[in-house]
Amino acid sequence: STSMALGPADRARARLAALGGDREGAAMLLDAAESLAVRVGSALWEGWCVLEAVRLGTAPARDRPHLLDRAAALAATSGSVRLARAVERASKGA
Repeated sequence: STSMALGPADRARARLAALGGDREGAAMLLDAAESLAVRVGSALWEGWCVLEAVRLGTAPARDRPHLLDRAAALAATSGSVRLARAVERASKGA
């Protein structure tokens, strides 16, 4: 569906914005992608957006442990081993 393509596209655009040094733009794009994932009920894409906020540094440092826990829970809900492994790797680096 269109909504499932737009969420991941905003996540990819956020990564590009962060790479270009636009952390504020990256945060806005991740928020948009996460909001769409929530609206369509996609725990998988929501989890990737939450994790990306940690990995790109758009989330405040104090929020990162909570966000990693949330991403891990969303990985379990969605049944995504790949997301769970990515959260585990990010947790080791946090």
